[in-house]
Amino acid sequence: LFAFQEATMATAYVRLGGVMGGAAPVYQKNPTTQDITPSGTSQATTISASSGQYARIVASGADLRVAIGPAPVAVANAGDIVLDGTAIDIGPLSQADKVAIITSA
Repeated sequence: LFAFQEATMATAYVRLGGVMGGAAPVYQKNPTTQDITPSGTSQATTISASSGQYARIVASGADLRVAIGPAPVAVANAGDIVLDGTAIDIGPLSQADKVAIITSA
């Protein structure tokens, strides 16, 4: 008998939103969110930030590299890294910034 395990796709969860003051960012209600299935090709969000917002990126199933900007391109061996099962907060962002994701090399 062979045991087969169903393959699961990696996912990057991206959340853009304002934060309330304090020692650590606490996101306000009703953020803008987007899920991305990362691959070896840079993929940018279709959602964009308002000035002063923060991005939270959560990696599930793969290590990711991240780029931020109005037309970002993520590179597999450079930029901020989000290890599988962890999250990173980046900000404050500029008006129209987007988040690009790629699987880490």
